[in-house]
Amino acid sequence: MTGGPRASALLRERDGTIRKVAVGDRTDAGRVERIAEDHVILRRRDRLYQLALAG
Repeated sequence: MTGGPRASALLRERDGTIRKVAVGDRTDAGRVERIAEDHVILRRRDRLYQLALAG
């Protein structure tokens, strides 16, 4: 592995704040599983959820 930069995205939390997240980070909605061009896949209680990116 080359150790290049981690993919990141901006997500809006429940309280309205926007925060930068990367794969593996925990959020109010669950753990970030994957980051795509226009959405993020979160895992919560063994289920996957797709959220649109903030911004």
